[in-house]
Amino acid sequence: LTPEQARSAISAMMIVTQKFDPEGKPIKIKSRYVARGNEMPAPEDRSSVSSPTVSLSSLFMVAAIAAKENREVITVDIAGAYLNAEMKNIDVFIRIDREIAALLVKTAPEFARFLHPKNGVIYVKLKKALYGCQESALLWFRHICATLRTMGFNQNPHDPCVFNMTVDGKQITVVLYVDDLFLSSMCPKLTERLLKLLEATYKEIKVHRGDKLPYLAMLFDYSVKGQVSITMEGYVVDTLKMVNGSLGRASTPATLYLFDIDEDSPLLDQDTKMHFHSVVAKLYYLAKRVRPDILTSCSFLVTRVSAPTLQDYGKLMRTMAYLSGTRMLGIVLRPYDGLLRLFAHIDASFANHKDMRSQGGIVITLGRGPVFVRATKQSLVTKSSAEAEMVALADGLTYVIWSRDFLIAQGYELGPATVYQDNQATIAMAKRGPTNSGKSKHINLRYYWVTDRLQTGEIKLEYLKSEDMISDILTKPLQGAQFRRLRDMLLNWAY
Repeated sequence: LTPEQARSAISAMMIVTQKFDPEGKPIKIKSRYVARGNEMPAPEDRSSVSSPTVSLSSLFMVAAIAAKENREVITVDIAGAYLNAEMKNIDVFIRIDREIAALLVKTAPEFARFLHPKNGVIYVKLKKALYGCQESALLWFRHICATLRTMGFNQNPHDPCVFNMTVDGKQITVVLYVDDLFLSSMCPKLTERLLKLLEATYKEIKVHRGDKLPYLAMLFDYSVKGQVSITMEGYVVDTLKMVNGSLGRASTPATLYLFDIDEDSPLLDQDTKMHFHSVVAKLYYLAKRVRPDILTSCSFLVTRVSAPTLQDYGKLMRTMAYLSGTRMLGIVLRPYDGLLRLFAHIDASFANHKDMRSQGGIVITLGRGPVFVRATKQSLVTKSSAEAEMVALADGLTYVIWSRDFLIAQGYELGPATVYQDNQATIAMAKRGPTNSGKSKHINLRYYWVTDRLQTGEIKLEYLKSEDMISDILTKPLQGAQFRRLRDMLLNWAY
């Protein structure tokens, strides 16, 4: 190496982890050598080295369709995936530290001649993409895309990580999340052909078959015909272990005073603050996937991680106590009366944050069961509940229309998506469009793009009374029977 190349060499580390299945049972101990990509020069354009991963809503829609059409579902894990991609047109040097270098030489003595005489390290030049390097994920993504295209797969234009191929009217769909594949097939012959291609190309693949399939720390259970239940029981148990001592039980994730902030509450010390941040991050990950019933609480807690107080810690423990008593819950996806129909519940709670901003919530279902859920504080202050609902409607329709376009690209003919609203004034504004009225003229006109979507027939807007509005659970900390009722409707677990 030249002195300049030696200085450019980045370090790496061996990561050893215990792997568990979605039910929390230990599988194996796994190690991986990972480059410290943060030591590489930052690219001028971050998007030039970033790689896409499948949208969670895409995955859930594909899973729901598989249940409806009684498709065969298989998950595949490709071992050492990145090492199949070559590092072309770029020189990356890795510095193997003394300890790992000594172990390498002990295992393979022929590497002894590469030991640096002064510090005992080994310098290597990467020929293959190594985990941790900035370009590796994108190089691997391009490689797997090329492999699937050779068989005749095409990407969904609305999610580049979803691939489809149809032969004689029978479709096979591949969902790609880095090196984990979720296969949904109507034709066993196509499935076996694809598996043979993957095995021939990547040598070592792990195939999971059966009614219960692990994927991305979730368990997809197809044991009941026509539906799929998705749980993360092992992840929940792992999260609960982060809190020492007894949590007790709570009937709801938060009290009525979730959004209240006590300015006199003392700040947490540094260690407790870091622990607070870690637990909230794990809870939010869970809530965005299979436990949207805790999403309202989590969406507030994530806004508090930079300077959490003792009051915030109490709210976190309340959510954990609720989770402890409901650890078996998940979501169930199933068609609506055997039909493929897209529904959305969009709601807002007016001025319930300290800064007088409103809380919005959206639930999108492909029949019954959520394929997309979002709960968030709105980015602007509104003057009435009708305005807050209009903001929520405009923001939520972005996801509704995207979901509809995705399904059409999957080959399904859909009518307008049905969007439910519980505010008659908002429905009237949306259908009427821009007005010169002094009461609503101040609303930014961009929210009236809702009117355009109504006129094009992409959506239809229907009134639904508040007590049946599923997304109401995402806009405020509900209690008692109403919380339990809407939770059951949201998760679809009890139906």
